[in-house]
Amino acid sequence: MRGFEYAFYGDEFYDLCGPEYLARVGGNPRSITNLARLEIARIKLAEGYDQVIWFDADVFVFDPDRLIVQTDAGYAFSREVWVTKAPDGSAHLAYTSLHNAAFIFTRQQNDLALFIHIIRHIVMTRAISSNYQVGVRLISGLAYSLDIPVITCVGMFSPDLIDAIADDRRGFMRAFARFHGHKMQAANLGWSLAANFTEARMMTAMDRLESTAGEVLNGYLDDQADRSTPIRRKFPLLRKWLHRDGARS
Repeated sequence: MRGFEYAFYGDEFYDLCGPEYLARVGGNPRSITNLARLEIARIKLAEGYDQVIWFDADVFVFDPDRLIVQTDAGYAFSREVWVTKAPDGSAHLAYTSLHNAAFIFTRQQNDLALFIHIIRHIVMTRAISSNYQVGVRLISGLAYSLDIPVITCVGMFSPDLIDAIADDRRGFMRAFARFHGHKMQAANLGWSLAANFTEARMMTAMDRLESTAGEVLNGYLDDQADRSTPIRRKFPLLRKWLHRDGARS
């Protein structure tokens, strides 16, 4: 629809990390992907492409007509708002951060080589106990110093949010939409957390998102809010992380 070329990668792209890196991370697929997807972006830009947009395989585009990922800042990672269910059933904002399930790099970027270098340096000089060391926590930790631009149109859905969408729990969905603060056209559904929900529940949530083009969530946002661009430079406050290694992709 947008005129982009499309490429799908499976486990063969792990080889881009090199045997020493693979040995150091112990075959952890998320630690491997954290580097390999950046290496793919570097390769494609070197081949002459003007920009590279990466989506994880479990990113669901539920409003393709309106989805536009672009940036004038060289690159951007996606806004993450992690919402869980409180004991009383209400939505609890655990933290806001960045996620790398969807990102964009252009030929005007100046930090791609830096991200790759830092990830490789950490793996080669530290014991890796969690994929977060070279993934979302690393990116979020650098966000303030590097002034990393943020994609707001690709969200991150927790299992509790997926349940709320499937069950049409409107109070929970309203709270999430307002925590995120921007209209979304796609989201990472966290298939790595599949043990927390059944495939049927996931499909029910996906059907509701697709049939409403995301309005099941976006409809709760104030129409006067500024959502004219999917990229925002101001990085939201990084809230306290939940200490549950391996809990998210």
